[in-house]
Amino acid sequence: NHMPRVYKNSSRSPKIDFWKAVKSFVLHRIAVRRQSPDKLQHVIDLVQNLNGAYPLKSYTRLKATNFGHEVLNGENSLSKMVADHDRLKSLDPNTLGGLYYKLNTEGIDVFKTLSSQMRTDEYTEEYTSFLRRELDVHDMIHIVMGFDRTILSEACVVVAASKGGGSPYVKWFFIVPTIITRLSEFPSFKRFLEALKIIFWETPKRCSSIDDWQLIHWESMLDMDIHEVRQKLNIPASTLYKPDFFRVSEERT
Repeated sequence: NHMPRVYKNSSRSPKIDFWKAVKSFVLHRIAVRRQSPDKLQHVIDLVQNLNGAYPLKSYTRLKATNFGHEVLNGENSLSKMVADHDRLKSLDPNTLGGLYYKLNTEGIDVFKTLSSQMRTDEYTEEYTSFLRRELDVHDMIHIVMGFDRTILSEACVVVAASKGGGSPYVKWFFIVPTIITRLSEFPSFKRFLEALKIIFWETPKRCSSIDDWQLIHWESMLDMDIHEVRQKLNIPASTLYKPDFFRVSEERT
């Protein structure tokens, strides 16, 4: 089972580094308190240290699919398709592409802002394009799962991603501590418990049919109606989660 190359100048594979992750988490919390601009960089480092070889596994499997080559190297990559705003705008607002347009014109995504600042100069061209596609897949998870841009929703998307091929460590070592450190911002303890139930119980259950989000041929589904997409992927509607369930002061993220 030969793993494809990730780094330009080395044949090593990315590894999980818990100590560096802990350090990044602590530095991130300090930076948030001080409102320091490098707070985002610490989260990027944190996620990369917790991702380890999980993205590489998805990348290897994606390369083996019949559409893998074109979405990683061709004009039909998700990143290029969703960059065509005029085309997305012309789609029915209830299609996957139309909803992507709406999601990305209405507000900024903490996670995407982060990841667009990720340094990719050490990676091969194809692996870089996989990482860029992964960011757009993050938005596809938002849309098919019906999550908006609140902190609670972001937490749910990360948990859904870790359920479908992503690193489980991002969930346990990033989402859990983040939620706990923000406990005081919930209007009541009951609300806090409801949020936990949505993040750690309802969300994974709703996407239990997804083996790996990266291996879905999203590029072929942009003009499909969202209900068809959900049916095809076997994703039921949420009962506990409601959009706008939990809004917190945005400046603290």
